Amino acid sequence: MKIIILTLFMVSNLVIGATEAWKLDCTSKPFLSEVTRYLYRWHMSAEQIAFTVEENVIEFWVRPLKNELDEGDHSIYQEIIIPKTGMRVVVKKTDYTIDELDLRVKSEGYRIVSYNNIDSKRLVGHKKDYTVVDFDYQKLKKHLFETRNDVVFPNKELVNEIRKASFIQITKLFKKMGKEVPKDLVQTIHVSSLSPVSNEIWVFWELGRLLLRYSSDIDIEHPAMWQHHTLIADVFDVDNQVVVSLNEVPGSNSYLTRDQAGRILYNCIVRGKAIKLNKRVNSK
Repeated sequence: MKIIILTLFMVSNLVIGATEAWKLDCTSKPFLSEVTRYLYRWHMSAEQIAFTVEENVIEFWVRPLKNELDEGDHSIYQEIIIPKTGMRVVVKKTDYTIDELDLRVKSEGYRIVSYNNIDSKRLVGHKKDYTVVDFDYQKLKKHLFETRNDVVFPNKELVNEIRKASFIQITKLFKKMGKEVPKDLVQTIHVSSLSPVSNEIWVFWELGRLLLRYSSDIDIEHPAMWQHHTLIADVFDVDNQVVVSLNEVPGSNSYLTRDQAGRILYNCIVRGKAIKLNKRVNSK
C-alpha cells in the first residue's frame, strides 16, 4: 500500500487583507501574524502553543541574513525566530534573472523558504542582534483559534495548471511502473489551500496514495511559473519514506516524519479541495 505526499485578520487592532500581508516588511505585525498562521497550520505542536508567558507578551525576533549569492542575484533573506517556542523560519524576497529564459524572477514580498526548531538557550545574549516585535499573546492565540479553518484555494486558472502538472506527474509514475494511464480512468487529487507567505502547494493523489509537493521561487500564482515549467514536484512514498524521526535518516531530504505526513494529509483531504482528473481533459 502506497501513499505519496502534494482573510482577514486582526491582531492588536490591526486589520489587513491576508493576501496583502506578504508584501509588507518582515517586522510588520500583519506579516508576522500570517507567518504564525502558517506555522500553526503546518508545523506548530501542542507544546509550542500551550505555554505560559510573562506579562502576556510573546516576542518575535527578526534580522536580515547575509547569504552568499550568485552574481546578479539580489534576493534578500530574513530570519524570524519565536524564542519562546524555539520556532525559526527563513523568508526570502526573490530577485534574479534566468538568462536562458530571459525571465526576471522577482517577488513582490517575502515567502517562507525553510523552517526548523532550535534550542532557545543558544539565543541567550543575542537579542541585541535582532529587531524585536512584541505581540499580545492571548490576542494572538485567540486569532489563531478563530481563523484555524479559514482557507484560500487556487483560482480557476491555477487549478487548471495544477490539473495539468499533476496529470504529467501521475503519467510518469504509471510509466515508471511499466503501465499506461487507463484512457477512461478518473483520478482524484486533493489540493491544499494557499498561504500568502508560502510558495508551495501539496497534492494527495488518492488512487496512487502518493503526495506531491509543488514549489517555486516564482510566486505560485504567477503565469511564468507554468509557462516556463519552473514548477517542481517532490514525491514522497508514505509507506517507504515516512519515519518517526529524521534522525533515522540523517542528511536525507527524501523522508517525512509521521507528524509531517499526518499534517499534510489533513490539510489536503480534510481542509483541502478534491479535484477530478482524466486523460481526455488533462492531456490536452
